[in-house]
Amino acid sequence: MHEHGLRLYPRSTTAINLPPALKCERRPELLGMDEISRGVAARLEISPRLSADAIKVAKNRLREIERHTELTTRASRDEEVPIVTDRNALAREALQALRTLPQVEDADLLVILEVLAMRMVPALEAVFDALDEAQRPDESSRKKLARDCAHWIAKQRTDTLAEAIHAAIAEKAETLDAGPLPDAMLFPDALPLRSSRHNIYGCFPPSSDELAEVEQTLLLDDRAWLAEHRWALAGAGFLTGRYDASSVLNGEERAFAQALDRSPFVAWWHRNPDRKSYSVRLVRGEHRNFFHPDFVVCLEHFPGDRPLIRLIETKENVKDAARKARHVPSYYGKVLFLTKDQQRLRWVRDDGSLGSEVDLDDLGELREWLRASRPQVG
Repeated sequence: MHEHGLRLYPRSTTAINLPPALKCERRPELLGMDEISRGVAARLEISPRLSADAIKVAKNRLREIERHTELTTRASRDEEVPIVTDRNALAREALQALRTLPQVEDADLLVILEVLAMRMVPALEAVFDALDEAQRPDESSRKKLARDCAHWIAKQRTDTLAEAIHAAIAEKAETLDAGPLPDAMLFPDALPLRSSRHNIYGCFPPSSDELAEVEQTLLLDDRAWLAEHRWALAGAGFLTGRYDASSVLNGEERAFAQALDRSPFVAWWHRNPDRKSYSVRLVRGEHRNFFHPDFVVCLEHFPGDRPLIRLIETKENVKDAARKARHVPSYYGKVLFLTKDQQRLRWVRDDGSLGSEVDLDDLGELREWLRASRPQVG
């Protein structure tokens, strides 16, 4: 590697509680989606307005405002017009929307519609009770009306149902070992990385400017050696990794990494890259994609106790942070989210609002937060 202008940054062999492979999550492959579908439909919030609109659709009484403009005078007026319900079309549209839900089969869709229809029965009965006996629909008609209501609600709340199913799946996420961590990371010898006390590779990952210099520093043939590769050395495997864009530290991330490096209760820290075989990957509670927290940090939660591995994410979008925070990984415990506010880092609460400023000279408050959300297993 030296002959090709590369330097190896070996992984620590003395760091406390540093496993050869970190834990990650995957969605369970075999799930009782019937039970999940039934529970999600039963817990879906049906507001009075949504219920009333569903009944209007079922009874063909939904109306909307239509604006008319006179061609000569250009005067405009609003007029309420009825919306004619095509029940067959409504059913098709509802099923088409529901088929976008994660990991569901047609049988699961029927379960969702069945539960929603059952939930609308009391509201429909209240409407029927106000009618004269002769005007009340028979049992068959009542079932059709309840089914029409269910189709309308499912069509209007498909996104909410999808988020609820993702959350239910995430609750059953399976924990397993990710791929083995590289034995060493590679970077050009002419671009030495700043040394680190607690990083597992003994250095701070490069900045975007340092990464941009690689092509100007190494010849094309030498860059071919700058790769993730498993080498056979004396009968043993030796895995090399490379710093790329997924490992870069931006300004606030580097400042936070330096604060971790100074903290006496931090045993080690690691910049978690996206989409590597060895990355810490979490199931999201509201989306089909996975989530790769920025930092893996092993720290003492109480003075002198055994350090545990936790996850910290620096996030610009606080709404996305609030969504990701819905799922708590059983192995790592609650993920801590931080965000940049002007030139400061601040906590992100579960509702997406901002907490107090993070004191980078004293991460004691960070330690207290992680202590309060310490995982039950680890």
